[in-house]
Amino acid sequence: MNPSKQKQTQPGLGRSLLMALLMAVPLAAAVIPIDLPAPDDKPVAKDMPVKVFILSGQSNMLGFGKIEGSNPMYDSVFLSADPSVKPGKMPVGNSALMPHGIFQSAAADVESGATAKVYPGATAPAGTEAAKTETIALGTVSETIPSIEGPHTVSVEAFIDVPYDGIYEVHAGMESSSHCVATLNGKEVYRKNPDAKEATITAIELKSGKRYPLVISYFQGGGSAAFWMEKTDMEAMGDLKWTVERLGRFPYLLDEKGEWTVRNDVMLNDAYMGKGKSDPLSAPACGTTFGPELGFGYVMGTYLDEPVIVMKADIGNRSLGWDILPPGSESYTFEGKNIPGYGEVVAADGTIQKPSGPKAWYAGKQYDEYTASIHAVLDNFGERYPEYKDPGFEVAGFAWWQGHKDGGSEAHIARYEQNLVNLIKAWRKEFNAPNAKWAIATVGFHGADMPENYVRIAEAQMAVADPKRHPELAGTVKTIDTRPFWRGPEVSPKNQDYHYNHNGETYMLTGDALGRAMVELLGGEVEYPPARAEKTISAVPYMESPSVEEVAAMAAALRPIVLDKLIPEYIASAAGVPAYRRGGMELKTILNNKAPEKLGKKLNSQLDQIISYYNVAGIDTYDWKAFGPEMQKADWNYFSFDPKEKAPKDAKGRVGDMYRDITLPAGMENWYAEDFDPAKAGWKTGAAPFGQKNGEQKPLRKNCTVPYCGCNISPGTMWEKEVLLIRQSFEIPDFKEGHRYRIIVGGAGHAWSGEGFALYLNGKLLREETEGGYKNGGDARGAYVFEDVIPEFEDGKATFAVKAFLRQTGHKGKSAPPRGHISVWMQEVKIPAAAFDLPVEPAE
Repeated sequence: MNPSKQKQTQPGLGRSLLMALLMAVPLAAAVIPIDLPAPDDKPVAKDMPVKVFILSGQSNMLGFGKIEGSNPMYDSVFLSADPSVKPGKMPVGNSALMPHGIFQSAAADVESGATAKVYPGATAPAGTEAAKTETIALGTVSETIPSIEGPHTVSVEAFIDVPYDGIYEVHAGMESSSHCVATLNGKEVYRKNPDAKEATITAIELKSGKRYPLVISYFQGGGSAAFWMEKTDMEAMGDLKWTVERLGRFPYLLDEKGEWTVRNDVMLNDAYMGKGKSDPLSAPACGTTFGPELGFGYVMGTYLDEPVIVMKADIGNRSLGWDILPPGSESYTFEGKNIPGYGEVVAADGTIQKPSGPKAWYAGKQYDEYTASIHAVLDNFGERYPEYKDPGFEVAGFAWWQGHKDGGSEAHIARYEQNLVNLIKAWRKEFNAPNAKWAIATVGFHGADMPENYVRIAEAQMAVADPKRHPELAGTVKTIDTRPFWRGPEVSPKNQDYHYNHNGETYMLTGDALGRAMVELLGGEVEYPPARAEKTISAVPYMESPSVEEVAAMAAALRPIVLDKLIPEYIASAAGVPAYRRGGMELKTILNNKAPEKLGKKLNSQLDQIISYYNVAGIDTYDWKAFGPEMQKADWNYFSFDPKEKAPKDAKGRVGDMYRDITLPAGMENWYAEDFDPAKAGWKTGAAPFGQKNGEQKPLRKNCTVPYCGCNISPGTMWEKEVLLIRQSFEIPDFKEGHRYRIIVGGAGHAWSGEGFALYLNGKLLREETEGGYKNGGDARGAYVFEDVIPEFEDGKATFAVKAFLRQTGHKGKSAPPRGHISVWMQEVKIPAAAFDLPVEPAE
């Protein structure tokens, strides 16, 4: 007999009638307070049926609430009074950019600017009369500090404000004008003497809503009036530990030692994702993130004297209108389209059919899998929980939080309310729990500003609990609105709205509210906590990244921040950046110009990051530039053929990468050698680039802004068949001191673009890649000319040869029309002098 339909409501053997009656009424009759009592060490009852609550939905029920260890949204905030500066995310790095004010006095209606006084002589003794007095736009990088002939000093006075409370560092001047002393609110905050390489900076605490007196004494005028500040005390917000310690919410989650408490009377069973894995409920019970099970379980453990099992059956990216569609949901027509019912699919001709094949996805497949995973636990309850084998269990309730994926389908929105009603009825029947209560959490993306499609989902979720609309569910279903629980990315661990920004408070409030709703459905009384914490947290708001045009307009204003702060800091930290965050080769490898023991797939390096910093400042001196002859459009010898070896397929019959070992045509075994004669072997001559798109001699894209790709250039020669061999010799200029060089194999700088290639130089294999670029784009491909390769160019001539394959696979190995684009050229880059300031590792 199915255990889930056996001992669900039976008291333990030998229990008295009095105990049976008591069990019909919650023993914890007191009102559930806002702050729950901390878990105690009392033995867990083993003589009462376990109360089982099944939690389900999609990824947010699965849980993305960050437990601890979040990082600030921004590393810092840069403030500038330059009129070109617009608020937004810094174009490079992970800081924000904000304007601030500089005023001629502390008066509310005073004009912006500062008063500059120029004094003759290398010092300005007290009582000295100024030779010149001007009003200047302090903070405007293009503005010039006034000066006079001969030795002189300049004193600039102003008042400044800041948009946020915090700790700030002050930076005055740029290049020659950086030699000055700045005093803010009577405290020296910046000093750089004329003979100093670096400034001495002393941080200062400032508050918004005030204006602070500023005095800058320049050792000489004539330089830039640049002035900027950096807020450095950024707070990591929004994880669960921060919520408890900083906001004072849910104090029962941490003990007096600051460790996470554990509810031994509540077991968390991960029925679907964890295949029935079971642990006592605590914050880290599911790993580094958590879901509503935590708040829900703590409330139910507080309310009930019986042991509790909170069972989760969920996975991400699932809709109620398709994946989780329950029995009772029939097919229908929506806006002229056939919508399948439970256990059905829509065929290619639009008709409704039953699924074919054991792995076919169909309407309700995820419902079936969730249900099976729950049964796998309940049908083997005595084996899973031998300590509760005798008293058994009761499926007492369900909690549901879902709706994101349905919000993208008008058909799903239209049927959401009815589908959810069908789910309630189906699971009550499936688990022999006709009286089990249902607590539902609405979607709450963006809170009061939730998009209309999700408002409609939320309304449908609220309507299910309306006794007038569904009298058959009256008193057994309660919906809580999660919109007040929304927390923006500025106070959250991550900017990911569909996962509620991973905010720990949001997930805890949702679970807690679901638990309290369940208590009310079971006949108990609760207090609901306020939706927001009593203490208001001031945070820098989330800001969008500026457009390319906006970055260009701010280039001059950002120059002192980039040159004096960002680039030196990046270079100083470059050696300590872990490989997964570098974005390519180490800077020291480029500077040493020695090939590393293991080459990565990318030509990109930390040097490219430094170049991007200079670009933000409007400086292109250090960009990679074409070097030598115009190889990208030159004439090359070429040969194209179809190999006899077919592309390999995986176990599912899908073709992967096309690059593979092949048999070359007779006489072409050494096609890449310096002494190979392409004319004698029957090769043709054609202009680069070589390419085709679906059998036509067309560029792959209309527009391509990737500098190491060029796939928008119309092919000079048709790439005729699958394999392409090209080779040519070129006169190469002498290399320059302080520069670095690389060979680019272009045409695959985008995601899902290009195949592997082999690059030869003077008959030697220089680089071979067996894969193309996938999710994140192709990145630069080719080879660096490290010092061991430089001798190949000593006689001023070099022979280049490339083998490439047409791409004929799409996403996940699906077949696609043939397409390809290949061109080869050399690039050089001038190494910025600042890069050589990289800290040198001590000799072993």
